[in-house]
Amino acid sequence: MDDDDIQLFCTLSSNNTRGLFIEIIRTPGLTQKEYSKDFGMTHQGIAMIAAKLENAGLVKVMVEGVHSRYYPTRLLTELSEARYSRTKAFREFIIEKLKKNNEMPKMVKSSGNRLLLEIGPKTDLHIMEIGLDPFMTVLDG
Repeated sequence: MDDDDIQLFCTLSSNNTRGLFIEIIRTPGLTQKEYSKDFGMTHQGIAMIAAKLENAGLVKVMVEGVHSRYYPTRLLTELSEARYSRTKAFREFIIEKLKKNNEMPKMVKSSGNRLLLEIGPKTDLHIMEIGLDPFMTVLDG
């Protein structure tokens, strides 16, 4: 991660903020009132959190008369794509580190942002799931 990304992760470290952001991703374009009802918060609470998300560049607020509608931006996706080579290097680093520690890792599955490894001796195998991409993993809560 770059130092510039720290503020973004600080913004998403709050359960309410991250939760509203995930809800906006799932159901974009709802009004403040609709998110308030669905999320179980006051209109003012939604507005305050949405302002934080907008300041972080994660949400675009569209005002239509008296209604504000919220849409996710592509910021997290763009950051994730821009740092794909780092994600790939981190995956290789983790595997090599486990090999050096005699954990005998076996890759079960690898996607762009997740790594599923089987580690340990055959008599005591464990499955380890590792989030590789901080920009997508942060949404997992």
